[in-house]
Amino acid sequence: MRLCKDVAIKNKSFGSETLELAFSELVSMAGRSTCVGVSEKEGIDVVFDVCGTDAYSVTVEGDKLVFRGPGEVEILYAVYTFAEEVLGFCFFEPGEDKLKPAGTIELNDGVVISDRKALIKNRGFIQEFKFVERNYELADWMAKNRLNYLLIWMQYYDEFTQEAKVILFPEVIFKARHVSKNGSVTV
Repeated sequence: MRLCKDVAIKNKSFGSETLELAFSELVSMAGRSTCVGVSEKEGIDVVFDVCGTDAYSVTVEGDKLVFRGPGEVEILYAVYTFAEEVLGFCFFEPGEDKLKPAGTIELNDGVVISDRKALIKNRGFIQEFKFVERNYELADWMAKNRLNYLLIWMQYYDEFTQEAKVILFPEVIFKARHVSKNGSVTV
C-alpha cells in the first residue's frame, strides 16, 4: 500500500463522534504528510475495528488500513500513534503539530504498529490556571498524547456547564479540588 499524492482514502461515516474525529484527523494528517486525498468511490479503505483486545494496533490487510482497539478512544489513540510513527508528526505542545513530511510511504501487508496499551489507567496532569480560549488546543494536545485525566481547581471547574465539559474534553476524567481559607483540600 502506498500513501502519496496519487492515492486517496475512501470517504466514510462512522456514526460516532470519536470515530468521526479519528477519521477526520487521519485524513487531515495523511494529507499534510503525504498529500493523500479523499475519494467517494475508490482508494484506501480505512477500517476501525472495536474488538475485544486490551490493546490497540494498526495493520495493513490488502487495500485496507485497519485500526483495532478495545474501544473508540483507543482507536483514536491508534490514529495518533500512526501519525507519529508513520506519517512523521510530533505533538510536542498544544497547538503546535510538528511535521517532518514523509512524501511517499510504502506500507506492506501485516503489522504496522504492534499492540500497545496504557500501563496506567489514568494519565494526565493538574491545571492550576483559569480556562482560556487555548483550552481547545490543550484538549486536542491531551488526546494526541493519550492523556485522559485533568485535575482542576473547583473555582474554574464550576465555570463550565456539563455540555461544555463534554465538548472540550469528551474522554477526560475530571476531578476538581477546592482549597478552603484555612488551607484544607477537598477533592
